[in-house]
Amino acid sequence: MALDIPTLSIFRQSLLVDEREEFRFGEKMAIGFYKGIAWFLPVALRTKFGIEASTVAKAMYNSPFGSGPKVRIYPPVQIEELAKLVNERT
Repeated sequence: MALDIPTLSIFRQSLLVDEREEFRFGEKMAIGFYKGIAWFLPVALRTKFGIEASTVAKAMYNSPFGSGPKVRIYPPVQIEELAKLVNERT
């Protein structure tokens, strides 16, 4: 039995850079490394290493519904672009 879903959006984010309730040692190390180098990387490269959960949420909010392809896959750079559209409206 197939589900009648009009569109499917897949957000392929990299490391989510935000605080968690649980402690994950490897993730904390990766986030520390990311924050140390992120300031000098261009956006296209920076989003491949890490992205804030709020940025992904804004991109999800702004992703198109309805017309277009049934399956949309958003790489990190497109996630950043969609999130900026939300920031411009507010």
